[in-house]
Amino acid sequence: MELRKTQIQFEFETGGTFEHLATENSDVVTVLIWTTHYSWPTASFDVTSHFANPSSHQAIGRCIIGDVSATSSLDQIRRRLDYCRRHHQLCNSSSPHPADDRSSKLCDTSALRARRAKPLRFLNIDSNRSETEARLVQLDSASEPYIALSYVWGQAKAVKTTRRTMSRHVSGISISSLPETIKDAIRVARHLGVNLLWVDSLCIVQDDPQELDLEMASMSAYYRDALITISAAAADSCTKGFLGRAERSDFTPSRFFELPVADSTEASESRVRLSPFHSLSETDVIDTRAWTLQEGLMSTRLVSFGNDSISWSCLHADYGKAKISRLRKVFREFISGRLSVFRGTAVFPRGIVEGPRIRELGLHYLDAWDEIICEYRERQLSVVSDGLVAISGIASDFSSTMARAHHKGPYLAGERLAIREGYSICSLYLAGLWDSKRLPLQLLWRPRLPVKRQLPAVYVAPSWSWASNPVPLRRNKGYYMIWLARAETSGFHIMSCNLYLRNRSAPYGALISGDMTVEGLACFTNPASLCQANSDVYITLDDVDGDSSQPGFLESLEPRERTKPIALVQVVSSPPLVKLKEDDVMDHPRGLVLYTRSDGSYERAGLYFTTWQEGMNHGFLTWESREFRLV
Repeated sequence: MELRKTQIQFEFETGGTFEHLATENSDVVTVLIWTTHYSWPTASFDVTSHFANPSSHQAIGRCIIGDVSATSSLDQIRRRLDYCRRHHQLCNSSSPHPADDRSSKLCDTSALRARRAKPLRFLNIDSNRSETEARLVQLDSASEPYIALSYVWGQAKAVKTTRRTMSRHVSGISISSLPETIKDAIRVARHLGVNLLWVDSLCIVQDDPQELDLEMASMSAYYRDALITISAAAADSCTKGFLGRAERSDFTPSRFFELPVADSTEASESRVRLSPFHSLSETDVIDTRAWTLQEGLMSTRLVSFGNDSISWSCLHADYGKAKISRLRKVFREFISGRLSVFRGTAVFPRGIVEGPRIRELGLHYLDAWDEIICEYRERQLSVVSDGLVAISGIASDFSSTMARAHHKGPYLAGERLAIREGYSICSLYLAGLWDSKRLPLQLLWRPRLPVKRQLPAVYVAPSWSWASNPVPLRRNKGYYMIWLARAETSGFHIMSCNLYLRNRSAPYGALISGDMTVEGLACFTNPASLCQANSDVYITLDDVDGDSSQPGFLESLEPRERTKPIALVQVVSSPPLVKLKEDDVMDHPRGLVLYTRSDGSYERAGLYFTTWQEGMNHGFLTWESREFRLV
């Protein structure tokens, strides 16, 4: 058989946006390949430069792989920053996430003040003053640019500013005494010519509870207003550092080939590497921590130091493979009002067009929030009481957009939302939920894993909020918005909601208590009765695996829990058809399962489900309208 050679021209380009590749050296490479095949499948490749190759000297969008501490890698940060400052108007706005008049009327003014907050202190690292020493400073005017550090403290004992060490840190801190991650951040900042660094452990007095509350409320603004945020993404402890580790210097994708490329330096040895698209993607240590989600999302410019490359994400573009870049895109679209009404929807039922209703109810915003809190709950939170605090900055920015989305009126009238102790709060934000026309459905959040509910030493949130249960949440990706749009809740009413803030200067932060009064059709039973009656009503309990339709569910409960009284409260009165196929009974919850408390109030215990057909066989269950105070 005779083999015929065919000359085929290929064009390779990087995935993702990069200003249409309008840089000094384009990331588009034309390759001539001799092949015995007549047709080729479509393929995507990552185009990268090795840190030691001349092709790295002018790369902006193209990732540089290998030693992240190399001069070529650090110089790329400067080029990316310069390009962003010249061409990205939104990134250079003094307030990239402005609140409009409507949102300011609905939100407490202290929240708006926090959005413009500047750090109380900085670490002055000016090498002209001292190469070996830094000192803590307070500035009357914070107009000078600064860099913020996002990192994992780890188990090691971090160097902190306390009441006792404050005066010593003001006098001067030996850089050699600092953890490796902070030393690396100083090196990067100096390389970029920036003299101020903000590090939470050093710039906040760690044993001053009042200052901690105030600073935590403003922390997201500190990251947003920084010139850049350095993310020590691959370091699992502040002692590890993120530059110059030996195992990072010889990075090689599992499969790649090199191509010569012409650039303005006319260096004949300039080559780029082509490897299968997404071969460089990885989940870094920082992606497993709850606090760093807010730091990553709120930063205007995020520079992530991974194991083998440095990623960049600003309000306009993403370069590299940092995992958080995808969620930053969702967040950018949200706060800019460009979020698609069809985001997250998989297949719409035949003949149903939900776009106008989704837009009217702001459901695409609720879906974006659901995606973010599900990611948040996948991460570790070392201090359980920080459950709402560690996401308060994101909530603050969401609040402005939610206020615009719900200009026709929230679910609760403002006067029906009671805030005690003279405190005030954004009337749209309810302990991790949003006061929208779909607030009742937000009460039906679902844990992905069971966990025994334990009373924390410090109050976190009322039981009706997902924030009360520190476990991952289940996300019905693709169908959640359609369910929000079509589920009918006219038989369920939220009468009032009371929230008690720990600090009036932190309106999206910690609570000391909260309750909600609801009214709806309800019945009383217990798990054993439901299982033995062969009813078409099934329950899931937040702290138990499985559901009551499964064999062995009753046996998995403690003996006293099998006959413990529960109340079933109907939230969804008219269920929707969400999928093209017939919905599974366990796909969408119908209402809440409640436990009675000794004081007569109720707390959430789980969810109940039932078949969607009319004429349900409730058997022994008697349903009547009841009022419940949920705590």
